[in-house]
Amino acid sequence: MIRKLVVLGFAAILLLGLAGCGGTGGSSPSTAQPAAQSGTGNWVTVTILSGTADKQGPVFALSGAPLQLTCKVLSTSGAVSLSVYTLLEGNSLADSQGTALGTPVLTMNGAGTKTITFARPANNYYLDVTSANCSWQVTLEERH
Repeated sequence: MIRKLVVLGFAAILLLGLAGCGGTGGSSPSTAQPAAQSGTGNWVTVTILSGTADKQGPVFALSGAPLQLTCKVLSTSGAVSLSVYTLLEGNSLADSQGTALGTPVLTMNGAGTKTITFARPANNYYLDVTSANCSWQVTLEERH
C-alpha cells in the first residue's frame, strides 16, 4: 500500500513538472499578453509573413490600436528557434539590441500555434523574424 502511494505521488509530481515546462516557447516583453477573448471591433490583417529562414517583411503603418500576432510553426527539423520582432521603419535588429524594440514580442521553441496581443504607438513598422529549423507563418492584425 505504501509503495503504491509513493508511486502515485511520484507520478503526480512528474505530471505537474511537465505541465509547468510544456508549451511552445514564451513571449518576452511585459506588453505581450495572451490573446484577448473579448473587446470591441474586428481584427484586420496588417501583414502576413512566412518562410523557412530569417526574414524581414514590408513596412506597414500602425494606428496605435491593439495588435494581435499569431505565429504558426508548421514543421520542424532539429532544435527549433523562432523570434518575431516589430521594428520601427529605418531601424534594424542589429541597431536595436538591448532596447525595448530589440526584444522579441513572441518566441517559440517547437511546433504549434501561439497568439498574443500587445501594443505599439502609431508609426511605421516592419516584422523581422529570426528562425532556425522550421517553417513558419506570422500574421499581424490590428483592432478596428
